[in-house]
Amino acid sequence: MRAVGARLVTVVALLAGVAVLQWYAGLMRADYWAQLDPWVPFVAAAFAMLCGTLMFAFWRLDERSEYYFRFGERQPWGNEIVLLGGRDRVLAVGHAAQVEVIDLPPVAQRVGYIVAFLGLALVAIDNRAVALLRDTPKAFARAGSELCPEPKPPEPPVANQQQGCKLVIRAYQLGYTKSLGTCGPQQREAAREEVCRKRQRDEPLLHYQWRLFETRTAALVEGGTGPGMVDKLGGQLDHLDALFDATIDSVAMRPRSSHHLFTNLPDPRPSFRDRLDAAIQRRCGARLAQSPHVLEVADTPAGRSLMLEHVVDQLVFNPIYKPVVAQCGELVIHWAAPLDTCDRIVAQPRAALGARGALDSVAEVLAWRARKAELANLKMRELGAPPAADRIASLQCIMFGDRDTPVTDRTITFTGDGAQLHVRQLRARLRDTTGASQVHLYKRLAELLAEGFSYGHLTSNESVGASRESTAIQKGPQFVLTDLELLRAADLLLGNDWLTQRPDLLEVYPYHLHLKNFVEIFRTQYKLHRGRL
Repeated sequence: MRAVGARLVTVVALLAGVAVLQWYAGLMRADYWAQLDPWVPFVAAAFAMLCGTLMFAFWRLDERSEYYFRFGERQPWGNEIVLLGGRDRVLAVGHAAQVEVIDLPPVAQRVGYIVAFLGLALVAIDNRAVALLRDTPKAFARAGSELCPEPKPPEPPVANQQQGCKLVIRAYQLGYTKSLGTCGPQQREAAREEVCRKRQRDEPLLHYQWRLFETRTAALVEGGTGPGMVDKLGGQLDHLDALFDATIDSVAMRPRSSHHLFTNLPDPRPSFRDRLDAAIQRRCGARLAQSPHVLEVADTPAGRSLMLEHVVDQLVFNPIYKPVVAQCGELVIHWAAPLDTCDRIVAQPRAALGARGALDSVAEVLAWRARKAELANLKMRELGAPPAADRIASLQCIMFGDRDTPVTDRTITFTGDGAQLHVRQLRARLRDTTGASQVHLYKRLAELLAEGFSYGHLTSNESVGASRESTAIQKGPQFVLTDLELLRAADLLLGNDWLTQRPDLLEVYPYHLHLKNFVEIFRTQYKLHRGRL
């Protein structure tokens, strides 16, 4: 009769549990590992090696299992406890004295526990934890160096300035009187100084640290002016689900906003292979900073979709522009949407969003907002009121056709608590994928995403008084380099379409002046109406 050793069952169950926890916490995503500080895996690996080695030594994992698990027929002999099963087959646990037990080799046992502790450490340790550990020595050094100031010496008495005292003082100086009386020097009233709680100048460092420990411990237990630790813990247990979910939200670095853009353009990556290649070579974060200013694509439906994706990346995600308004994944483009998508969303929000695959992300970010509001009421930390629902979730439709229409803005009630979201829609003309069409797309998309956005001569970096004729550079081949300074006055986004026909000039065009200025003005306006948790 053969059975599985308890040590083997334990390590397999532990590894499976850690894998499920990492999947639930979102650590299986590529974008999570892309933003992770290299010190996080290093600290997690050191912790895993230490704990795994201690566990291997103290639990004597190099020895044979004393107990086993067996699935099979009931045995009339032996000291076994039946856990599950029926008449023929049972799952039993028993002592492994006379049973051949299947166990892992000691090396595999040790590696298994190290891997399990590594998985747990990666869940518990993130970029913020490593930053706190890195600043701990500085915090201790700073705490020991914060000394109370030197006591101020008493201020000297001041002469009495009462009317008529000058004669009395003069008589005293000449010896005609032996006392000044009420005209004598007046002692200044000592200013009340607050008691300094920092380290006294003659106080040993260990005594100061112990005093801090006693003060903070008493504040935790007694609560000072607020509730004590016991009362806080009792209140937190009533909101345990919200606390756990909020921790998972932070560790998994889930999107802190949910904005959706629906368009009738086709998906530029329709096949699974195309999507897999795009996921591997995804231009996001630091990679996106290397993207070209003007995307050159073929004038096809897929090319137009890529151009729209490029403009969205530049406006919202590219990290070289400030301020930062969103992270990758917080604005999702939904391709091949019907022309009346926004009308359907206004009529039946949940059904329409569910059909387009946007319902879950909007519901999750609104649920996260509700959890932050719940935790803010617990006063666990300095948490302010969460932002309004329409700041962290929004719905936009840009449908392309043969005409341009203004933006329409409607409001829907998404949840039972009255949370309202904006549904904005416009139609745009997109003739081709040339530079002029990209400029037009920048303007229309900025107008759609940022309420109240405008861009003109007053906000442009174009020279004051510049005209179409003064910014044009002669087409002759001679002395072109001497006229390149005029490109500072040629803002592509203000109608200088002639530049899109000059690839030689676009190679040296000062995008850092004009496109950067346009995007940063857009983001400033965007941040007034949209935000993140």
